[in-house]
Amino acid sequence: MDEVRGTTLDRWSTRYAARTRGMSASQIRALFAVASRPEVVSLAGGMPNLTALPMDAVAEVVHDLVAGAGATALQYGSGQGDPALREAICAVMAEEGISAHADDVVVTTGSQQALDLVTRVFCDPGDVVVAEAPSYVGALGVFRAYQAEVVHTPMDEDGLDPDALDRTLSALRSAGRAVKLLYTVPNFHNPAGVTLSAARRPRVLEVARRHDVLVLEDNPYGLLGFDDDPLPALRSMDDEGVVYLGSFSKTFAPGLRVGWAAAPHAVRDKLVLASESAILCPSSFSQMAIQRYLSGHDWRHQIKLYRELYRDRRDALVEALGTHLPAATWTVPRGGFYVWAELPEGLDAQAMLPRAVTARVAYVPGTAFYAEGSAGAAGRSHLRLSYCYPTPERITEGVRRLAGVVDAELELMDTFGAQALHSPAVSAEVRSPGPDLA
Repeated sequence: MDEVRGTTLDRWSTRYAARTRGMSASQIRALFAVASRPEVVSLAGGMPNLTALPMDAVAEVVHDLVAGAGATALQYGSGQGDPALREAICAVMAEEGISAHADDVVVTTGSQQALDLVTRVFCDPGDVVVAEAPSYVGALGVFRAYQAEVVHTPMDEDGLDPDALDRTLSALRSAGRAVKLLYTVPNFHNPAGVTLSAARRPRVLEVARRHDVLVLEDNPYGLLGFDDDPLPALRSMDDEGVVYLGSFSKTFAPGLRVGWAAAPHAVRDKLVLASESAILCPSSFSQMAIQRYLSGHDWRHQIKLYRELYRDRRDALVEALGTHLPAATWTVPRGGFYVWAELPEGLDAQAMLPRAVTARVAYVPGTAFYAEGSAGAAGRSHLRLSYCYPTPERITEGVRRLAGVVDAELELMDTFGAQALHSPAVSAEVRSPGPDLA
C-alpha cells in the first residue's frame, strides 16, 4: 500500500485479505532498479547465464514443434503435466539416485510455483516451517504469504546440522507448535553455497521422520556440481517423507518456466488439484519444447558446459576476493551460483548497500535471507555474491569496487565508530524478491 501521513492512496486498502500484509516490497528494490544499469556490476542477481545454450538447436526444436504439433502445443493440457515430459523428468532425477515413476511427478510453472503449492496444501496461518539459517529468500516470501511462521535451524560448512535440527524440533514440540515442513536446499545452498554432506543426509531424514515432519527438498542446483558426481538426493532415501522440487531454469532456460514436484501419491493428488485451481494447467508449449530438446539432444553434455562456465566464474570470484578483500571470509561452493561472504567485524552489509550501489557494484545483504526479525548479527555481517551471470572480468572488477567500499567503511568506522555506518533509510529485508534477485 502507498500511504502518506496515515492516509492511503489505494481505495481498496481496507478490502485486502489479511495474508497480504506479508506481501510488500522493501526499499532495496529501488536500489536494484539502479543496480540493473549496465555501468553497475551486479553480483546480486541469480539469473542463469545462457551463453552456453545452443540457440540454433533451441530454434530448431521450437520451429519443428510449431510446424509439426502446433495445434497440441498451443492448446490446454493436463493439470499434472505432459506425460512424455514427466517420463523425461524421471530420467533427470535418476542422475541423483531417485527412482520415480511419471505418476509421481507434477509439472509446475517453475519450481517456485511448486513451492507455493506445497505451502498452500500444508500450511494454515500460524503453522511452523523449519528452515535453514540462512534460507532462500523466495521461499521465505511464500511462507510469509501463507502466514506460516519460519523458525530457523543452524547450518555449517557441511550443511544442515541434524543435531541442532533435533533440538529445534524438540523445542517446538514441547511448546505445542505445529511443524508442517522442513524446508532445505541441500545442494550448493542459496545463499550459503554449502552442501549437505553425504553422512548427514540419512541423519536429517531420521530426525524428520522421528518428529513426523515432511521434508521439502528444493534442488535447483543439484546437477551443477563442479568436480564430483551428484550426491544422492534426500528423496532417493525416503520417497514417502520427502517432496522433491526440481527445475529446468538452471539447467536449460528459465524463460520457459518449467519445474516440478515429485511427491507421495496422496500429496501429489492434492498438488494437482491446487495447481488446477490456480492455473488450470502448465504451459503445453514450454513442456513439449523441453521434452523434445531432452529427447533429441545430449542434455548431459549441455549441463557439463554449464558446469564449466559457472566453475570459471566461481574461480574468478574467489580469486578476486582473495586479492582485493582478504579481510573478509567466504564459502567456496563446489557448485551452484553463490558465495556467502562475511564482512570484517563491525561492518553492516545492509547499511553499506546504498554506498556500494553508488560505487557501481551490487550484492544482496544477508538480512534478506532470514525470516522477519530473526536476522541478528549474522545477517547484518553477511552478503550473498552471485557469480553466475557476469563475465569473469566483470566479476573481478565488481569485487575491486566492493573492496573500495569496504575500505571506506572501515576508515569511517575507525574515525567515528561503528554507529556512523548504520543507516535507517533502507529496510532490513527483501520481502518480495524479483526473479533477478532470487
